[in-house]
Amino acid sequence: MPKTKQNHIEIILKQMQNDDGADQRQSDRLERLYNEASESQKWAIDEALMCICGWCFETIRTNDWTNKD
Repeated sequence: MPKTKQNHIEIILKQMQNDDGADQRQSDRLERLYNEASESQKWAIDEALMCICGWCFETIRTNDWTNKD
């Protein structure tokens, strides 16, 4: 019987929902990683974020997300 292909996005989202460490420290870490990244590393981070949530880091960082749940 063939193995069912995993949906990586579903796994990531589930793990994010269950992650008790997803707080300001993680946000600060992402900001630092992006700021210190080379252009090709920023491209890779943006591509990964686009797959996960549909937005690049700059959009996430600069958009006013207040009360937009």
